[in-house]
Amino acid sequence: MSAIGGIINFNGAPVEAEMLLQLGNTLQAYGPDEGFEVNQNSIGVVYRAFHTSVESRLERQPLVSLNGCVLAWDGRLDNREDLITPLHDELRNDYSDSSIVMKAYQKWGSSFPRRIIGDFAFSLWDPNFKTLFLARDPVGARLLFYYVDKNKLIWSSRLEALLEFPDLELEIDDEYIAGYLSLHPGEGLTPYKNIHAVPPAHLLIVRDGKVRCQRFWGLNPDKEIRYRTDHEYEEHFLDLFSEAIRTR
Repeated sequence: MSAIGGIINFNGAPVEAEMLLQLGNTLQAYGPDEGFEVNQNSIGVVYRAFHTSVESRLERQPLVSLNGCVLAWDGRLDNREDLITPLHDELRNDYSDSSIVMKAYQKWGSSFPRRIIGDFAFSLWDPNFKTLFLARDPVGARLLFYYVDKNKLIWSSRLEALLEFPDLELEIDDEYIAGYLSLHPGEGLTPYKNIHAVPPAHLLIVRDGKVRCQRFWGLNPDKEIRYRTDHEYEEHFLDLFSEAIRTR
């Protein structure tokens, strides 16, 4: 599991290199293999790698596309072949997960997360639309937190990395504490009011200093599966279970 993070200043002020490096250093323990930063004036992106596949060892992140988009990807694609087929010409023999995800965004736009199967959290900055995207997989296997005020937004794979910033205003969130004690914290809450978790199956869209959260995946309550016998249900379950294991 790698680590990602970043800072965006809403007023257009350059991101301080020291702040970006500090964020990267706090994430080093979760991405011990290598680390890089991309600083583009008012936005800076951090990646710390923890290689778990052959493909990940061949990539360098944050990934910067030819049109300036910046991607930091912490995840594992389970439907690589399904994505490679429609993206084959654009990939140009680069089949790393980060390259596939970047090309998926460029082909399908902000709707692309619904096409991804796997465990993931990512940040993607598109300078052409001056828009930042943050997202987590439907199950929420990978973590992603963010702090936001009127001047900036800071995001990180780890909550403790955000707590290292000395000028953040922290206030205990009573609603989270109540949910924690009842074994069901509210979706998107953390122990602190100004620090939020990107909810599973949601895409956070940050543009012009405004933050909007939208769901990109959900169960279909209208879909029904009806069989005549229990054995048919068992066969269907085993087919789905086998496919899930084979894909991973």
